[in-house]
Amino acid sequence: EKGAAGCLGGLANFLPEYMLEVFHACREGQAGKATTISDRLKLIGQMLDPLRLPMNVRSGMEARGLNPGALKTVVSQDTFAIYEKVRSDLEKLFAEWQLPCALAS
Repeated sequence: EKGAAGCLGGLANFLPEYMLEVFHACREGQAGKATTISDRLKLIGQMLDPLRLPMNVRSGMEARGLNPGALKTVVSQDTFAIYEKVRSDLEKLFAEWQLPCALAS
């Protein structure tokens, strides 16, 4: 056996409740219990696909109302436009799913 027993995914930065639900369902041997959440996580992964670290995680954090701090890398105007669209689309999706804004908690 090689490798790690687990990982910390980037989505945990802005969807910790979803990641916990999947974790608990898997730990209980009931992975099928988290099907809706798993489907949502896959969709978010697809939405983030045009961006790379750290921009993908940053867009989700901002969409959720978190402050990821100053951007620490040079980003082209084209990449920033993609980032803004992804962030905006995520904000709309999170509102549709009635996920609370992290700052409103």
